[in-house]
Amino acid sequence: MTADGIVVLGVGNTLMQDDGVGVQVVHALSDSYDLPPQVRLIDGGVAGFAWLQEITAAAHLVIVDAVRGNKAPGALYQLTPHDLGNRQGPTISAHEVGVVEVLWMAELLGKAPRTVILGVQPWVTEVPGMDLTPPVQEAVPAIVRAVVAELEMLGAKAVLRPLRDSRSGPGAPLAGGL
Repeated sequence: MTADGIVVLGVGNTLMQDDGVGVQVVHALSDSYDLPPQVRLIDGGVAGFAWLQEITAAAHLVIVDAVRGNKAPGALYQLTPHDLGNRQGPTISAHEVGVVEVLWMAELLGKAPRTVILGVQPWVTEVPGMDLTPPVQEAVPAIVRAVVAELEMLGAKAVLRPLRDSRSGPGAPLAGGL
């Protein structure tokens, strides 16, 4: 990753329904768009420490994750690390180490990239299941478009691929994950 690189990090537990929305969005982006070489898509799953090297090597970071707020399931939030609060030290979460803690570690190392968090209001995160709930699944295309818009604001043009036959294989390879 070069100093002008952009990391799009989808995080969440895909075994806990809507908690996996960040991972699902990154896969949808990979399957639907051609991205310039300075953009790296990462299926971050729940392995927080594993993200640190990629994050500290990037100039820009776009995180997609489930974020609980006051909106309806599937609603999109655009946040900064500051909006997540000034917590220090580990917390208990579905992620090995949470997003806040990894960003805090990057800041301590003096290598925190400019970061935007695209949060998605989940509906169900406490019940096992590999599928997103209907309102969150229906929001995935809008969330993908929000990531594409963020990339374009950073100067990275995402090109929508023409629809293809599902037998033609997967999109660009992802780092980490499944």
